[in-house]
Amino acid sequence: MDTAYVNRLLTARALRAFGDGFVSLLLPVYLIDLGYDTVTVGLIASATLFGSGAMTLGVGLTAHRYHYRTLLLAAAALMVATGAAFATVTQLWPLLAIAVVGTLNPSSGDVSVFLPMEHAVLSRVVADRHRTAVFARYALVGTLVAALGALAAALPAMIGQVTGWPQRNCLQANSAAITVIPGVVFSGTTNGMMRAYATADGKVLWETNTAQEFQTVNGVPGKGGAINGPGPVVAAGMLFTNSGYAYLGAIGGALPGNVLLAYGVE
Repeated sequence: MDTAYVNRLLTARALRAFGDGFVSLLLPVYLIDLGYDTVTVGLIASATLFGSGAMTLGVGLTAHRYHYRTLLLAAAALMVATGAAFATVTQLWPLLAIAVVGTLNPSSGDVSVFLPMEHAVLSRVVADRHRTAVFARYALVGTLVAALGALAAALPAMIGQVTGWPQRNCLQANSAAITVIPGVVFSGTTNGMMRAYATADGKVLWETNTAQEFQTVNGVPGKGGAINGPGPVVAAGMLFTNSGYAYLGAIGGALPGNVLLAYGVE
């Protein structure tokens, strides 16, 4: 059994499950906040399921022609684009189109195109005697982490209470992945702010504005901007985060940038 390969797939499954659990509760809240009625919300959710089913069928018919790594990377890129599009588009017909062609999952269970591809990969890299145990671990990781994602769905409301921002702004502006350590949630925003929140009550413990110029270690002019994509990394007592994401400039105020920032404990 290729343990490293299996661990990477389980990690990817966990990260995706967290997002699925998070979105499964916040998607209808967000759409209703945009002014859509319950029928329209149901229509958009149905469109995501229809699109996922059709894409899964298409991949099943053509996947043998491509390397699985290529397909998984393409699906991951489509997932990022889907999330960014849903955070920026508010008109019904574009949302329906994004729902059909994207990978958004309106349920806490995995019904996306990733599932059959990862199952196929696991079947190839795991020996017969280990296969049942690995698939059980795969299912368990997805279920438990999706529950954590659903629990984290309270974060936008907590952030809104602390900052006074409307909930819609919190749902859109905090589109980057979060990072959680015991007692603290780190979350970046599309206007360049990086904040640490207490998990107990949502209180802001620390914040910094990354949308500014920085002196860089290699001498290249550096400037921070919008924060989106992967969450910050906490390692060896340091916090590492990217800053500068031009695609979402319309939300944060045209904030492209080019820096990777490292913060230590003073």
